[in-house]
Amino acid sequence: LVFGTAREVEAQRTLALQYRDTLAELTTEVLLPAQADAEVSEADLAASDLLLFGGPADNGLAARLQAEGRLPVEAGDRWFKWQGRTYGRPDDGLIAAFPNPWNPKRMMVLILANSRIQQWAMTRQWSRGIPGWGLYRGGDLQLKGQAQAEAASVEFKP
Repeated sequence: LVFGTAREVEAQRTLALQYRDTLAELTTEVLLPAQADAEVSEADLAASDLLLFGGPADNGLAARLQAEGRLPVEAGDRWFKWQGRTYGRPDDGLIAAFPNPWNPKRMMVLILANSRIQQWAMTRQWSRGIPGWGLYRGGDLQLKGQAQAEAASVEFKP
């Protein structure tokens, strides 16, 4: 679990640890290791499944992926674009799984919200049955679906 340190560091860390605890209680009973975006090594990125907490405005790894054209979601400060539609309400959020850009045999789950309150609302519990992605409004799962090949494939630039 990689939380962002670009802004509101303690809020990001606290929300990420809360979600980690929620996942452990409801699924594996094992706490995921949590690290700040600036502390994760290239080797760790390639060797692990990743849970990326925060979009490019909050998380340095998400910002790096977007700058390199390897983030399958377009996002900015308090907005994101998913499947051709822009979501800009403060209570919009997305959880989506993709191949890990550092190792396609692993996965990366992106947790993206337009506000800290939304990030809390959508991660204070775990929604079962999200096949590949889920769009949230507040704490409610509004839409979900399978990852489409064209949405999950990203052109990797050297």
